[in-house]
Amino acid sequence: GGVTTPVLNFGSFSNSESEDLVKNNISQSVYTDDFLILSDTAQRLNTTAKVHITVDTGLGRIGVHYRDALQFIEKVASTRGISIEGIFTPFTEDDEYDREQLKRLLAVCESAKVRAFWLVFVTRQAVQGYCHFRMGFSIWCAREL
Repeated sequence: GGVTTPVLNFGSFSNSESEDLVKNNISQSVYTDDFLILSDTAQRLNTTAKVHITVDTGLGRIGVHYRDALQFIEKVASTRGISIEGIFTPFTEDDEYDREQLKRLLAVCESAKVRAFWLVFVTRQAVQGYCHFRMGFSIWCAREL
């Protein structure tokens, strides 16, 4: 029994919740230095915490700004006890602007690919040509960039 499908927590988390995230193999979205809490917890438990990097490609609500994303990705990647599983961005409801956001996200992914990252997690049907649907509310890209 139990949940066997990978779980990604898009929400925030507290220091006390980090142990549950790590012990239950839940991937956490990160875009601030709060990921260091997960690192400390994972090292204490002698395991690895899984994360997805949230990139702000222009919506301005959440995520590390796309111009700063590569530096942040490198910082997270070089931190003990952390494994980056993917990168994602929230999109608008404007098809034209979504295309611009997608270009920005793909540029970040292309830069990061050199450093061995290529998974992308996004939340907009506008990129259907690059991805396939998963769970009805999101799109998961497993296409090498």
